[in-house]
Parts: sequence; C-alpha cells; structure tokens
Amino acid sequence: MNSIKEIMRDDERFPSSLTRINKCPEKLFVQGQERLLTYERENIAIIGTREPTKEAEKVAYSSAAMIAQKGYNIVSGMAKGCDTSAHEGCLDVEGKTIAVLAHGLDFIQKKETSLASRICASQGALVTEYQNDKPPQKYTFIERDRIQSGLSQVVILVQSQKKSGSMHTVKFAQEQGKKLWVYKPKGSSDSELFSGNLSLINQGNLSLDDESAPCVKVFESLEDLENLVKNL
Repeated sequence: MNSIKEIMRDDERFPSSLTRINKCPEKLFVQGQERLLTYERENIAIIGTREPTKEAEKVAYSSAAMIAQKGYNIVSGMAKGCDTSAHEGCLDVEGKTIAVLAHGLDFIQKKETSLASRICASQGALVTEYQNDKPPQKYTFIERDRIQSGLSQVVILVQSQKKSGSMHTVKFAQEQGKKLWVYKPKGSSDSELFSGNLSLINQGNLSLDDESAPCVKVFESLEDLENLVKNL
C-alpha cells in the first residue's frame, strides 16, 4: 500500500476542519490521498452498528453509493457492519472514501487488509492520530469518533442502540455543529436495535420538514436522503 505520511497540526496539509474541534489532534498519519481530508464540504460520514440488520446494511451500502455518485466522499471507520457496507457502496461506484482508524496503521487486521488496500487504490485515504504501533483500545474508538465527524459536513446515522459506540459520534457531531441525518426504520419489530435512532427522532418529534432543529433531519427512504443531499 501507499507510504505513510505524518502531517503535523501546523502543516498546510492538515485539515482546517479539525483545528476547530475540541481536542484537535497534534498530528495525523495518513495512507493514500491526504488532500481528501481537507474537503470538509465534500465529506459525508456514514456510521452505525457492527451488527446491523439486513435493512440497515442495505441502507448503509445504497446511501454511500448514491452519495458518492453525486461527487461526495464517504467517511467511516472501517469496522465490520455499517462501516464496511458504506465503504463498499462507495467503492463499487468508483467513489472515494476515507477510513478513520482507532489504532496505528500497522494494526490493520488481516480481514480488513483487502478493504484497506482497495480504499487506497481507489484514491481514498486511511487516517489515524495514533503512532503505527498503537493497538486499538476502548478509549481510542471514542477518540477517533470526533475525527470522523470533524472531517465531515454531515453525519448519517444508519442504525444504533442508545448505548452503542455510534452515539459518541452523534454527540461529537452535535457539539461540532454538524448536520445530523438519522434513518427511521420501517415498522417497529427492530425498535430496540434502532433505539439510538428512535431516541434522537423522538426527542424533537423530528421530520424532513422540521425547521426547529436545522442541524438534524430524518429520512425514511433513499429518495428522502437524495433530497437532503440536493439541498446541501
């Protein structure tokens, strides 16, 4: 794969969007196209559980594919589940995607190597704030979430329970003033599996037309999401 580039906070290649967040990283380690990190207005994050329903897996994949076809870059965390579906949906339509990692670049697991190589080969990027030999730990997954949202102008929540790790990214997105788009699942049979989504929706009885919370929108279909993208 590509060589690893170390980008300090005072380097002109360092994404300005991260300098505006709480606890801005001092440096980044990047494989691939580091310039993608600076395109905040062209980056959209797609996040969700590692154990999605078939519905959510399809939503993550098709959402990423549609958004990439409109010229946006997809940001996610390269974990199994929603993250992988989002990266693959983007890559399958020849889009560009950024994987924000919770460990050093030497700790990419064997099962992730193929996806990581594909991301770099497709003019995407792998990025982390951790030294190459840093293993993943519980706190590093939370820390990296602020970077996922910080690099993006929009964060899309596909599926999450209330206490899922994805809700950390939601919290950071709200603190950073990012747009947050939340998927509303069909029916109620999987309501517990989408309890994070539903709690966000129910907090403000949000809808596509709700102007009282301009940073938060709800979508129920790919058509809904496409309309949100058109209005960016």
